[in-house]
Formats: sequence, C-alpha cells, structure tokens
Amino acid sequence: MKAALLYNVSLKNHADEKDTLEQVHFIQKILMDLGYTADIIGCTLDLETLRQTLEQKKYAFIFNNVESLNDSGHLISLVPFLIESLHLPMTGASALAIALTSDKIKTKQFLKACHLPTPNWYEMNQPIDEKKFFPKTMILKPIGEDASIGLDDDSIITCKNLADLQSAIKKRQKKFQLDFFAEEYIDGREFNVSILEMNGQPVVLPIAEMQFIHDPPHPKILTYRAKWDEQAEEYLNSQRSFKFSKQDHSLLEKIKQFSIDCWHAFQLSGYARVDFRVDKNGNPFILEINTNPSLSPNAGFMAAAQQKKLTAHDAIKILIENCL
Repeated sequence: MKAALLYNVSLKNHADEKDTLEQVHFIQKILMDLGYTADIIGCTLDLETLRQTLEQKKYAFIFNNVESLNDSGHLISLVPFLIESLHLPMTGASALAIALTSDKIKTKQFLKACHLPTPNWYEMNQPIDEKKFFPKTMILKPIGEDASIGLDDDSIITCKNLADLQSAIKKRQKKFQLDFFAEEYIDGREFNVSILEMNGQPVVLPIAEMQFIHDPPHPKILTYRAKWDEQAEEYLNSQRSFKFSKQDHSLLEKIKQFSIDCWHAFQLSGYARVDFRVDKNGNPFILEINTNPSLSPNAGFMAAAQQKKLTAHDAIKILIENCL
C-alpha cells in the first residue's frame, strides 16, 4: 500500500524546521517498517502541482505532517483543505479544525463561547475598560504561529495602562514581523495533555507537567530557545515530568475532562495536544489546542505515548487506522 508523507518546505533554516525534516524521516521509516511505501512530498504554495501529484499517484492515504506553509502558520490549513477536496484519507485533524486552532484568538473566542476556561486577552484596537483591566502582567504571543516562535525572555511584561500594552505589542510585531496579541499571564504550573483517538474515542495519555527549574532573568515559560536550543540554559532546565502526588489527583481529573471537552467542541480527530496553565489557586486555564502535534521521538506526544506503553510504531499504526 502506497502513502504520501507531506511536510512543509521551509524558506529558512531554523531549528524548528530542522526538527520537521527529522520528524518526516522518522515517520517514513516507521511507515516502511509497517509495510507501506511512503513518498515524501514537500509542500509549497504551488498547490496545483501538489493536486496533480496526489491525483496521479493514487495514494491509499495521506500522512499530513504539514506544520506551516511558506513559513507561515496562518496558511497551515491550505494543504489539508486540498486533500479533503480530493476525498483522500488523511491522518490527524480535519482542515476546519486545523484552521480554527491555528489562530490563537479564534481558538480563545471559541473556548469562551463553549464556557471553557482560557486566560483573558487583548488584541490590538480592541475596546477595553482600562480601570478594570490594568495593571496586568501579560504574555505577548504571535497569533498564528506555533513551536514557541516569537517567545523569548521579553515576552512577559507588566503594563500600567493601555498605551503601555499597545506599545509593547507594536514593538514585538516590528521585531518578528508577525501579528501579536497579549494574554493574561498565569503565574503557575504548566501541563501538556496528549490525546490519541483509539477505537473512535479520544483517550487522554498520561499527563505531563513542564517544570522550569531555571532562575531569573529567564521566565518560567517554554521560549523558543528553551524548546529548540539544546545548549541553552533554558533548554537544559525545562524538564517534562509524568510524576504527580496524590494531592494532584483532582486537578489532573479536571484537566483531563477539559481536554476531552476541547476534543469534542473543536471536533478533533486522530491526535492532539491541549496546553494548560494552572494558577496558584489550582484553577486550570486552556492556553491553546495543538492539532497534529509533533511526532518526533523526543517530543511530548511520543513521550506520553511511551508512558502509556505504546511504541512509536504503535502510535503511527493507530493514526493510520483512524483515517482508513
């Protein structure tokens, strides 16, 4: 059986893009071990050529590993929309779910509409009651990018008024050439919840806590350096843990239920990851929903699968079975 393994061709040479290539070859080897012929196809904005290739080759299924397009997270859903228009089986989330979750503001608006907890936020030119909103400690994030792009030691700011906040957002936008928004910073614990669809139902894999053991000036968040620079202090001191005390049981159950609620609300499929921060009073807040999270052997999803006693081959096999 022949499969197409799609990934995004980068115009740059950043660490997260190198991880995508390593991930693709890792998945290809597993597909071959499982008895499939896997053609690696790099995706660009030339969607017509991609369409012709997919139609001519008559692939049994498409393994969608596209994490951006033309180095833009905003365009990530174009390839899955094309695949769906060709009525080809595709691993992971639907194009619509990818489009919705790739925009952090739309995700938060939808979470709020579904009465699911997410930190308050501010986007440029949004009306706001300054007396009620400030002073606030905020974290500045790019609206349409993943992989901790645009997050660094200066991402967390304390603003006294709207002018301060707008000025800070404009500076970030100029520095990174991306659209940013501000989210209320939850000073507390961070959790990653991986979900794998099994027998048609979402199964929450063992929950991971990201522990930040570095000291100031580095903030306790997963910055780009903390995620990708293996020599950086932030990388070495940002550790994933699956060990919890009995006192965490009720919190973990609450996080688990919120994750399942997200799965159903956003009509997710295949696999996903939901990221949380928990404040000092034990209240969880949903930061974002990651459709088709990284399948690299050292990434969070595969680490959680391993805790569930699933090998990488097991996880990839399940993803394929889900789409066929």
